[in-house]
Formats: sequence, structure tokens, C-alpha cells
Amino acid sequence: MKKILVLLVIVTVCFITCINKDDKDNIDNTDKGKEPVTSTVTFNVNGGTGGQTAQVTAVLDQAMPELTANAPTNEDYSNDGYIKKYFDGYWDAASGGKKYYNADMTSAANWDKSEDTELFAHWLTVAQKYHITLGQDDFVAYFVETAPTIDGNGNDAAWAKAKWQDIKYAWMYQSPRSLSGTLNSDGTVSKTADFSGRFKVVWTADRLYILAEIIDDIIYTPGTNPTQSPEKNDCLELFIDENASGGVRNSDGGNNFFTYHMNFDGINVADWIGSRNELRNSHLKYVINKNNTTHTYIWETEMKVYNGSYPLDSTPDTTPLTLTDGKKMGFAVAYCDNDNNAHSSDSTQIGDRDHFIGSMFVTGSTDNERNVAYQNSNQYAKLYLVK
Repeated sequence: MKKILVLLVIVTVCFITCINKDDKDNIDNTDKGKEPVTSTVTFNVNGGTGGQTAQVTAVLDQAMPELTANAPTNEDYSNDGYIKKYFDGYWDAASGGKKYYNADMTSAANWDKSEDTELFAHWLTVAQKYHITLGQDDFVAYFVETAPTIDGNGNDAAWAKAKWQDIKYAWMYQSPRSLSGTLNSDGTVSKTADFSGRFKVVWTADRLYILAEIIDDIIYTPGTNPTQSPEKNDCLELFIDENASGGVRNSDGGNNFFTYHMNFDGINVADWIGSRNELRNSHLKYVINKNNTTHTYIWETEMKVYNGSYPLDSTPDTTPLTLTDGKKMGFAVAYCDNDNNAHSSDSTQIGDRDHFIGSMFVTGSTDNERNVAYQNSNQYAKLYLVK
């Protein structure tokens, strides 16, 4: 009886094994004969230029095929100034949808469609890419591969990658000063018979570059000593707080910001350090293209950037900071306009500036309350370095 039971078990196992083997062979044969599901994928640059133009074949449930082109670009050199958008991969809709390629053109997802499909480039603004919110007078400066030549002409290709920023807020204008024009409710000058100004900024890894266009009907520079009251001459001022920390001059390691007063001689740069002016000629290289007929003055400047560890009361020729993508700084430009009292009968103001006009809105109801950029950097506009 035991022999019969053993025999039955052996037969049963063999029977089940054979059935399973036959089923597996049938399945394998079916899969082997099955064609993969493929789709033709085309690409839409969606407002940009370049990118993938050749079609590719995507296979269902597999990673997206390798692309042969570089990522597309999106740059606008319109009259409003240079604006760059950043590639955010290829998606299955012009807006929204699902991402199938990353910004570096690698596969972002397995293909999950059975029909031919058009993929669209998506674009990020500067604010989206860098996760920043630009305030009223904040702005960005773009990286340039080739730095502008400092010759006062301002016609280098690098400047095409920058947007003009206005110098328009009246910081000092009250009586007995006489501002030629009236003020808007936001503190800007609505008439500019005396003055108008604007500036641009670009950067490389080791320098910041500033181009300013100043229109001033009267140039008055009575001072001969560049460190003695430079603000009482017509001069361009650059304010920079390297890490946008805000605060007074001796905070953040001892030299929190710089207040460069650029003389009309194209050489001397005075920095007010709290009790006197320190000459900082090695920090800036600049050339002024002067057209006295049209009263137009182009200031082209190369700036070394230093942080709070730089000495407050001396000017060693040390290595400046390396500038990096995404860096945030406090920054402002202003102009001291001295007309030698050409617009006022008050002789007491001879030798003092008639107006002081800056690139950022400052709070305060009096000239002294608004003229604070040389004392602290709390209200400096934010400048973001981007690539």
C-alpha cells in the first residue's frame, strides 16, 4: 500500500511540473512575439531658441531616449532691457503637465503614453529659479564671459546683458536748496531740467562693473582735495554692502559697507568712514566720457568687492572676493549735484550740493532723515548676481 501512495505522489508532482512548464513556455513564446509599444516624440521650444529639433522614439515604460542637442535658451534683448529665462525641461503641455526631460536634458520620467506626443520647453523667471522676491528698487545683474573695457564708451557687448536702472529719488532737495522741478508723491523727480541719471551692472567672477549715464546741465567741482568734502562737488556715489546685512559702518566685522565718492578727475575715490574720508583709489577703476555740449557724462567703472573684514581706516591692496552665482548684496547709486547756486539766490549755499538724487527710495520727511546711506545700509536696494 505504501508503494502505491509513493508512486501516486511522484506521478502527481511530475504532472504539475509539466503543466507549469508548458504554461511558462506559452507565456514566454507570447512575450517574445510581442512588439514594444513606441511613440514618436517631437519638441516645441515654446518661446526659446535652439534645443532638440530631431524627433525621438520613446518606448512605453522605459526611460526617455537620450537627446543629441544642447538645452534651448530664452533671452530677450528688447527695448525694456535684457531679460533671461531659464530652461526647466520638456513637458507634455505648454504650461502645466508632466515633465519628461530635466533641465540638463536627461530623462525625468519613464514614457507612459501610447500615442505620438509633442513636448514643450518650460521656462523659469529669475525670481523662480533663484527663489527671490524683488522689492521696489531691487534688481539683478547678469554674469558676462567677457568683461567690458573701461574706456568710458559703454559700447561693449557685455552691457547689452544689463537693464537700465533709474537714479530718480530726491534724497536732499529742501530749502534753501532749489530742486529744478517738482516731486511726485513717491519721492521721484517729475521734471529733470537739472539732472537725470541711470545705471547698469554686470559681473564676472572677480569684478563688479557699473555703467552710469548722467545728464547734468552744470558741472561744478571747486574742491581740489579729493578727501575733503567730496560730496560738495559734482560726483557719482556708489554704495555697496557686500552681504546685504544692513547696519552701521562698524558692524559685521568692522567695515560693513563702502560709500565711494567718485571724483570728476577720473582717478580719486573717497570713502567716508565715520570721521573722515579714506582714499580708496585701488578699489575702483573708472573712466568718464565727458560731452560738455550735450551735458552727458558716461561713467564706466570696474569695482573690486570686499567684505566686512577689510580694514576701516586703511587701504591695503588685498585680493577681492570671488563673486558667485546667486549672491545677494546691498547696493545703491547716487549723484551729488552742485550747481554753485545757479538756481538759487541764497548765497549761503554756494559750495554745497543743490540736490542729492539716489537709485532707491528712502524714508524720512527731511533732508537729514533721507540722507542716511553713508551712515547705515539698512535701506540699500538688493542686488542679486545671476548667471
